[in-house]
Amino acid sequence: MNHDIIRVYNSIQEFSASLNRETNKVFKNAELRSNIPDKNGFKGTPDFETADHYLKYGDSENLSRIQAVRVQGSNKAGTEIRSRQCNGVVGHVPNVANYLKGVPNCMIRKERQKFSNSKVINIAYNCTTDGTVKGHTVAEESAKLLSIVSAAEKQGYRVGISVLVGAAVRARSGKERIILSVKVKDPGQYLDIRKLAYILVNPSFLRRHYFRLTETDPDLTQSYWNIGYGYVLDDSDIKNVIKGIPSLKDSKYLSFEMIRGKSDKEIQRMII
Repeated sequence: MNHDIIRVYNSIQEFSASLNRETNKVFKNAELRSNIPDKNGFKGTPDFETADHYLKYGDSENLSRIQAVRVQGSNKAGTEIRSRQCNGVVGHVPNVANYLKGVPNCMIRKERQKFSNSKVINIAYNCTTDGTVKGHTVAEESAKLLSIVSAAEKQGYRVGISVLVGAAVRARSGKERIILSVKVKDPGQYLDIRKLAYILVNPSFLRRHYFRLTETDPDLTQSYWNIGYGYVLDDSDIKNVIKGIPSLKDSKYLSFEMIRGKSDKEIQRMII
C-alpha cells in the first residue's frame, strides 16, 4: 500500500521554521546529504548554513544570472490609455447647451485616462531534478523562468508562485512519497528577486533544504530513504497530488523538465 506524505507551507518563513526538529530515526546511521560538502557546484552552496542564509536573505550570485536574461514583455496586460470627452473651461468644441445656461464648463475637451487590465497568474513550479543534472544547468534553466515572471509583472500581471518538490522510494509494502509545496509569492506581493533567486534558481533549495525536510520529517518510515534519497516523481504523479491542494488547483503547472531547453518565448507561452 502506498504512503503519501504531503507538506504544504503558506510562506518561506513557515517552511524554514518547520525544519527545526530532530532527525528521523530512518537516517540515524546515514550521512546527512543536506550538509555534506559541495562538489563541482552540484549543491550550489558549501554547506547547509550558507543555504539557510540564502533562504532567509536572498542569493546575490544567482540574481546576476536572472538579470543577464533579456525577456521581452507580453503586450497582453498592463496599462491601457483611453480617451474620453468631458466638459471644461477650455476645449476644442463648444457645449452650446452649457453656454446658453451660463455654465462655466462650456467647452468640450478630450481627456486621457489610464485603465489597468492586470491579470492574475498562479504558477506551481516543480523544481525537482535527478542527480544527473549539474548544478549550473539547474541555475541556468530556472533563471529563465524567474526572468519571465519579472517581465510579466512589469507589464501589469500579478504573479503568484508555489514551488514543488517530490520524491519517492519503493519498498515491499509499496511506494512512500514525500511531496513539498511552499508558497513563495502571493500575486499581490512585491517580487523579491534576490530571495526568489535562491528558491527558484539555486540547486541548494532542492539539494539541501528539501533534503533537510526529508531527513527530519517524522512520518517517513522506509529505511530505503537513506540510500540516495529516493527517485524523482513524474509530472503526472505531482499533478495528481496537487489537485487535492485547494491553493494550487487553479495554478498553471510547470516543471524543470518542461522548461529545460526551451526558449524564453516558449516558456512565456506556457505561462501567459
